Amino acid sequence: VGVTGYLVNESATTPAASASGWSATPQATYAFGSAGTKTLYAWAKDAAGNVSASRSAGTTISLPDSTAPTVTSFSIPASASTLTVSISSLAAIDNVRVTGFLVNESATKPTAGATGWSAGPQSNYTFASAGTKTLYAWAKDAAGNVSASVSAPTTISLSSPDTIAPSITAFSLPATSTSLNVPVTLHATDNIGVAGYIVSDSSSAPASSSLEWTPTAPANHACSSPGVKTLHAWAKDLAGNISLSSSATTTITLTPADTIDLTIWEGKWFRVTINTFDHSTGSGYLNINSWDPDTKSLQTTLYTQSDDRRQWNPTDLELLFTSGTPLGFLFSFDYSGYFGFSGTITATADIRGVIQRATLKAAGVYLSHEADDETDNESDDSIDEHVDTSTITGSLIPAMPAGIKGTSSRQTDSRQRR
Repeated sequence: VGVTGYLVNESATTPAASASGWSATPQATYAFGSAGTKTLYAWAKDAAGNVSASRSAGTTISLPDSTAPTVTSFSIPASASTLTVSISSLAAIDNVRVTGFLVNESATKPTAGATGWSAGPQSNYTFASAGTKTLYAWAKDAAGNVSASVSAPTTISLSSPDTIAPSITAFSLPATSTSLNVPVTLHATDNIGVAGYIVSDSSSAPASSSLEWTPTAPANHACSSPGVKTLHAWAKDLAGNISLSSSATTTITLTPADTIDLTIWEGKWFRVTINTFDHSTGSGYLNINSWDPDTKSLQTTLYTQSDDRRQWNPTDLELLFTSGTPLGFLFSFDYSGYFGFSGTITATADIRGVIQRATLKAAGVYLSHEADDETDNESDDSIDEHVDTSTITGSLIPAMPAGIKGTSSRQTDSRQRR
C-alpha cells in the first residue's frame, strides 16, 4: 500500500511500529557511540503498523587517537645511599593502550621517538651524581601521544666517596696502518660508571680536568707522522679517579700516493687580509672546500666584497701542495693568470689531532712587460720590466662567517667527484 516509516538501529530485535526513532523518510546518516566493528539494521513499516524484516550491514570505525595517556602513579624513595634508585611504582592508563614508559631528569616533554623509552615500567634509575634530584615519569601510546609528567624527588647521600678508579679492559690498535688516522678499540669499566676517555701519544697521565676527555671511547686517533707509534689510553669516572694507562703499538707505513693527507683541512675558514700590488688593502675570507689526493691540491674559495660592500664575490683557488705535513706545509697557486703565489699554512692541534689554531701566509709576484712606444725608432726593441707583489695573510676562524651564502662551482664539482 505504502511505506510510512524507516528506522536504522544497532539491534537485531524487530522494533514495534510505535517505537521511538521512526522517520517518514530514509535516514542519511547514523551516529555511533564508539569506534570498533559495528552492525546496523534497517527496518520499514506501513500505515497498518506492519514492520518489515531487517536488512543488516557491517562497518569498522577507526578514529585517530589524539588522547594522551595519563601517568596514574610514580614513586621513588625520598632518600638513597646509592646512585641507583629503585622505582617503587610506575603505572599509566590510555583510552587505547599504553605502549611506552620513560623516566628521566628533564621537565621537558620528550618526543615519542626519543631514546630511553621502554615497553614496560622501569624498575630503577641510575643518577650520575649524589645530591637532591627530581625524576620525571612519562607514558606514550601507539599514536605517539605523550602524557604529562609526574615527578618525584629524592636525596642521594653516598655513604662513602668513590675512590675506585676505572679499569681499561681492552685497548688495541691494528699491527700496521696505511693511514695516519689509526683505528682504536677501547673499553673500560668502573664500579659506578666511566665518564671519560683519552687516547694520546704521551705516556703522561692526563689531569681529570683536561679538555681532551671525551664522553665516549674514540674510534680512531690521528697521528702526526708515519713510523712506529705507541699510543696510551686512560679512563676516568665522575669522581675524577683516573685509571692506569694501557698502551698499544702500531706501525704506520704510507704508500707514495698517500704520503700526504690534508682532509683535516676540509671545511676550515680563514679571515684574510689582502694587500694588492697598488698598495691598497682589503679583507675577505678563504674557505677550504675539499682535498683532492689525485692532484694533491686543496680546493678553496676566496670571498671578497664588491666595491659597494653589498655582496661577497667568490673566486676559486687551487692550492697545490708542495711539501710538509698536515700541520705545516708549503703550497702554490695561480691567481687569474696574473699572479703566481707561494705560501705556507702552519697549525697546532690537540692530542686528538683536532686543529686548534692556524695561520696562512702567501705572497704573489706579477711580472709585467710593456713595450715602449713603437713610433720611437731608437727604442723599438726596448722592454720595461718591473715587478709587482701582492700578499694574502690570515688566521683560522671557527666557522663560516654570517652573510656569506652559496658555494662556488668548483666546490660543487669537487664534492661530486669525491
